[in-house]
Amino acid sequence: MKTGRLLKFQRPGGDVQAYLYQEGGLFRASVFVLGGSGRKDEPREVLSGESEAVVERELRAWVDAHYPP
Repeated sequence: MKTGRLLKFQRPGGDVQAYLYQEGGLFRASVFVLGGSGRKDEPREVLSGESEAVVERELRAWVDAHYPP
């Protein structure tokens, strides 16, 4: 089991949740959209990078670009 952080974003089209974790020397964020169309058991997007801060910044930018507040 991986340990990490769950980030939640409330958006008009549904809630966006991302699980931010470290795996194999990289940080990853698996993004799930609740309340929209598509499969709920597969991530809508997976972001990765060298540091947690970089991945979190990319995640927030991705969420804002695809699901504006």
